[in-house]
Amino acid sequence: MSDLTPISLLEKMVAIRTVNPPGEGYPTFQRFIREKLREFNIRSRTFVFVDGKPNLLACIGKGRPRLLLSSHIDVVTPGVGWRTNPFVLHKNGATLTGRGVVDAKGSLAAMLSATLAYANRAKEMKGTLMFAPTTDEETGGYTGLGALAKHGLAPDCAVIGEPTDLGIAICQKGVCWSEVIIEGKAAHAATPQFGINAIEQACKLVARLQSFQPRLNHRLLRRPTRNIGVINGGTAPNTVPDKCTISIDRRLLPGETPQDAKEEVEQELRQLKNRLPRMQYHVRETLTAVPFELSPNLRFINQVASAVQLITRRRPPLKGIYGFTDARHLRPSSKRPVVILGPGSISQAHVPNEHMQENQLTQAAGIYKKIIDQVLMKH
Repeated sequence: MSDLTPISLLEKMVAIRTVNPPGEGYPTFQRFIREKLREFNIRSRTFVFVDGKPNLLACIGKGRPRLLLSSHIDVVTPGVGWRTNPFVLHKNGATLTGRGVVDAKGSLAAMLSATLAYANRAKEMKGTLMFAPTTDEETGGYTGLGALAKHGLAPDCAVIGEPTDLGIAICQKGVCWSEVIIEGKAAHAATPQFGINAIEQACKLVARLQSFQPRLNHRLLRRPTRNIGVINGGTAPNTVPDKCTISIDRRLLPGETPQDAKEEVEQELRQLKNRLPRMQYHVRETLTAVPFELSPNLRFINQVASAVQLITRRRPPLKGIYGFTDARHLRPSSKRPVVILGPGSISQAHVPNEHMQENQLTQAAGIYKKIIDQVLMKH
């Protein structure tokens, strides 16, 4: 059989371009993983919810508990500033460089290596090991793990592979993306008094939104945030703009909801309209993700912590994820605990010369194996 070490698997994964958008190379990538699984007689199924975007689900054992290991196959565009070919894994001493080594093909290679190690041990298991390499996490995961969950994937516990420096993330911010469309009235720029300038009204709204002062403060996730990321309006300098769109990113803490964020913006708009009675607007949600937080005292989290400590010889820190990951699609709760755990630093995600230390990759594979031991193996 071929070399199945995490670094060998990662080398082959990095070489397959899975840049998203648009989502290229997915069938080739999943074919590579499926062939590795077949080498070890591990059964797997392919799920295609959108043409050209296959997801895999491999299973070893049967019954419950069901432990899921999952990470995503897509990477962002490499961009500029690379000193090496981003699609060739470059090793310089103990440093591994390449697009996706951190986010999140490193986690995926370690998970695949761990899964293959248990190929012939189904009879020793008291449940089911599931391994799911999925698509489109970088654009929301709705055709990947989100679709699998919507169509019945229901593990009892799960590990989502994302860069945490091998710390254990037990909570995650949510998000509400919304668009505010300000409707004005077009006129010639020489006679602006006959129009209503939508951009000027939008600027007044932006000034209000920038004064956001959150009262909440979470021990791991810090404060909620609000960002105005896009302003789009107008057609020409000599025309009073009749429309302006503002796109807002509001990050949520556990206990907050997307509806809370939308109502905040609508309240700001109502107060502004009292000063600008001619202003017309409407608000549209474009993406939402519910935050979550798990108790550190859950049995599964203690099992994961024990696995990390056995491999790294240190008690792992508990962390929070400021962004949002595929973990949210599984609806984490005390009855379905989900942790986010993987090699590499989040500071290396989406940047040129993305890199991690080789020992973290090796340790990640060992940790995933120990988690399988703790949760599924008969002792």
